[in-house]
Amino acid sequence: MKEQLQQIQAVAVVTFLCILISVNSTGDYGKWFVVDGARETVNPETGNVTQYNTFQYHYYLDSYLLTDTTGNSNSVAYDSQDCVYCLNKVDSANNAKMTAYAAGLLALVVAYMANNAVSSLHQNTLRSALKNLKYFAIIVLIVGFLSTFLFYTTWSDALIQDEVALSSTNTQGSDSNKELGCIKNLLTFYGEGNCEEYVQLQAGEADRITGRLGPVSWSPGIGFFIVLIGTALTGGGTLYILGNIDEEWQAILKKQELIERQQKIHDGELEKSKELMQEFEDTEERLKEAEKRIEDVRASTNDIDYDGIDDLENELDRITALNQSVNTLIVP
Repeated sequence: MKEQLQQIQAVAVVTFLCILISVNSTGDYGKWFVVDGARETVNPETGNVTQYNTFQYHYYLDSYLLTDTTGNSNSVAYDSQDCVYCLNKVDSANNAKMTAYAAGLLALVVAYMANNAVSSLHQNTLRSALKNLKYFAIIVLIVGFLSTFLFYTTWSDALIQDEVALSSTNTQGSDSNKELGCIKNLLTFYGEGNCEEYVQLQAGEADRITGRLGPVSWSPGIGFFIVLIGTALTGGGTLYILGNIDEEWQAILKKQELIERQQKIHDGELEKSKELMQEFEDTEERLKEAEKRIEDVRASTNDIDYDGIDDLENELDRITALNQSVNTLIVP
């Protein structure tokens, strides 16, 4: 049982560290969303392809990294002046970040609770230690899923809304202000697709193609799965292990309860013995006091003048007889 609890502790600590990396890293482990594809730029007047470029957007919780065909990368922070139309991304990323931090801290609490349970294996606090461990395992599972669920439900929509806001700044006959372009019309949390971009050069004319995007794929990144899998392993794994060792720790608890009952019986007998001893001492003290009183009585009786008492009794008898004689003479 000790080994299983130590496994829980180790997994929880690793989860805490991995979540910190996924939230703060700007490397592969910090990627929460990736868009990868190619774009053909078309001359709207001739319809000829003028450029072919690949692009990769790596989205982190604080910034995104754009890599072009040449391999050059440009990092843009969501709260910088270079990312004016990133308000929705900021909201979505912050929600995921805060709940991910909470999940990481809760994973650390699970590690502490597991260590506390190891320390309580042979103590009467084992039941409460395992109970607390179970509760925090459930909480870290819920908070971890909440973090990834919030990102799953809000991120794609945040990208779309920010892209719409950016494209709304284009002037008539231009679509230069864009990032994802027409992919916004296809974007979900996971998938791939192709699309074409159009622009109206002059009012009343038909739209003309300005670019083709495809193939383009998009999917959650490693950072997203680190939080999801890490909290699942910590929370779900803890509950699974506690379920498997249920009989073992129940046996330990029964043994501890038996020891506690025996200790209570022993303490009760000891207390009863103390009471009997105190009662014996009190009785002995009372006997000593009684003996002292008897001795005092004996001492006082030795001082009585028994001869004087006999003389008094004789004198009393004489006076009584004389009184009777007088009464006889008086009565006619």
